[in-house]
Amino acid sequence: MKVNSGVGPLLGLVLTTAACGGGEGAVGWDGTVTDSAGITIIQNGSSGVWGDTPGWTLAEVLRIGNEFDPEYQFGIIGGIAPLSDGRVVVLDQQAQNLRVYDAAGQFLSEFADAGSGPGELSQATAVLRGAADTVYVPGWAGIDIFAPNGESVGRYTRDRLWGSPHFWDSTPSGRLFYLEKPGMPGQPRADSLDAIVELGAEGVTIDTLFRMPPGEGVTFPEVRVQFRMYGREPAWRLYGDNGLLLGWSDEYSIHHYGTDGSLQRIIRKPFERQEVTSTDQRVFIDVLRQVWSDQGIPPNMVRWYEEGVSFGAYLPALSRILAGPDGTIWVQRVLAPSELTLGGHRPSYPFVRVGSVEWDVFDADGRFMGMIEFPQAYEPLVFRENLVYGIWRDELDTQSVMVLSVEQAAP
Repeated sequence: MKVNSGVGPLLGLVLTTAACGGGEGAVGWDGTVTDSAGITIIQNGSSGVWGDTPGWTLAEVLRIGNEFDPEYQFGIIGGIAPLSDGRVVVLDQQAQNLRVYDAAGQFLSEFADAGSGPGELSQATAVLRGAADTVYVPGWAGIDIFAPNGESVGRYTRDRLWGSPHFWDSTPSGRLFYLEKPGMPGQPRADSLDAIVELGAEGVTIDTLFRMPPGEGVTFPEVRVQFRMYGREPAWRLYGDNGLLLGWSDEYSIHHYGTDGSLQRIIRKPFERQEVTSTDQRVFIDVLRQVWSDQGIPPNMVRWYEEGVSFGAYLPALSRILAGPDGTIWVQRVLAPSELTLGGHRPSYPFVRVGSVEWDVFDADGRFMGMIEFPQAYEPLVFRENLVYGIWRDELDTQSVMVLSVEQAAP
């Protein structure tokens, strides 16, 4: 465990002064803002508000992880849920337990352990903070719910939940949202659209925030499951309590939809499409083969899965979207598999994305500010004010929780 004292103050004024710079005439920004039938179009250029010098930096303030101490040792981190009092709840997807740490990274307790009884976890895949620091733990068959003190509130069953953490999100106020995907083969569905729905305290759907066509990444034809790498895929994130951010992998456009589902604005940035090479395909197949083997899938099944893998012609325009502090929008660039190094980022199934350490940052008005580089082998998961919580992997792929602070760069 590593702790740095002196966590940076909330950005407030820092974000405002760094982002604004005087309206459309901001120094360094070469974009335009237009209106199309009531929808704001922000067309960014190649230059950002910051110019050649980044306006912000990332500083490590906390690391939780120790391969020699079971209380700080993680197999596969399935999710991180920062609570309002500074505690951090971590799901170890491999061990199927929840561990709680204080704001300084000291182990406090376990909320739950592996098992099938009340308050125990089985096939848990994500962890999120709900209203009043209620902890929600989705799994393949339902949602386990815990009070802030760790007491089990119950388990609410929902059929055919997709477990990836990228299918779940919660707002700062604690509202819980889930991406309903098409059913497995042979299961009926009303139409062909995915739906981002809000779930209530008992796992019941409250409302549908947005509906959209499904991505091409995983399909279920009659013969075998098909994996389409670099097909057209959505990247979405809740924009605080102000609606939804949605991008598609084949174009660099971020669509901001309001809480009523209406399109509010489109944020664009120049992007040059890059072809997927035979080397990219080989590297990605090698990674998938290793991941499937590590999951205990027999060699004959690994070959069967591999035969169902295909590739799109071009690398995606973007990988992921995060809602940052003070309304900023963070967009992860894409790294070609052929550019990967042993110590760098690696493609991880089932997300079918290759994320770069480089992220584009846009201010609350949608203007490109500049690029920020995260540490190598770091996967940011969620922002809470000026802190970003994520997973860091060492050269042996041992995982730790790492918390970074967004701070103003020195003049």
